[in-house]
Amino acid sequence: MRIETAHIADFGHWHDRLDELSAPVTLFFGPNEAGKSTMMAFYRFMLFGYPPRLKPEQRYESRSGAGAGGVLLLRDREGARYRL
Repeated sequence: MRIETAHIADFGHWHDRLDELSAPVTLFFGPNEAGKSTMMAFYRFMLFGYPPRLKPEQRYESRSGAGAGGVLLLRDREGARYRL
C-alpha cells in the first residue's frame, strides 16, 4: 500500500494542505516549529485513529473547531485506489 496524495483539511496549525507523494521516498524537513511533528501526527491519526482524551498532548485539535480531518489517497500493488 502506498500513499499517493495527502490532503490535510484541518489538523493542528495545518489547514488545506495538499501533498503529492509521487516519489518512492518523501522527506519532510524544516526548522524547529515548522510543523513536521504535526504532519506525522496527522498520518498516525488517519491510519490508526485519534489518541484517547487521556493524552491531550498527542491531540492536535483543529484551528476552526470544526474537527480535525483530511483525506489520504492510497494505491495497492494491483493498482486499486482507496480513499481514507
